[in-house]
Amino acid sequence: MLFNEIMGLILPSLIALLLYSKVSKRPLSFLEAVCMLALFTLVTNCIGYLVAIYVFHLQSLVFTLFFTPKYSLMATCIAILTALIYRLIELNVEVRVKVESKDHDD
Repeated sequence: MLFNEIMGLILPSLIALLLYSKVSKRPLSFLEAVCMLALFTLVTNCIGYLVAIYVFHLQSLVFTLFFTPKYSLMATCIAILTALIYRLIELNVEVRVKVESKDHDD
């Protein structure tokens, strides 16, 4: 991977991970950090590619010196929004699971 690709694909998600850890005010374990980074990378780049292809009508995404800063800025904005939305969902959505078993006497 070239520096342009790393800068455009991974660094925005790393910024989102750092923002998320500051907003959540709790330390993340290594496994949690890796999973969150993977989630932010996947969501950020999927949305970024969709915007680049369908909104800006780009035929191919080649990380050149002119394309990389634009994509990085867009991906950073998307990643920050993703981290904030994830935290809002985490605070406001609660899932309760109740497991019941039926006794079958045969």
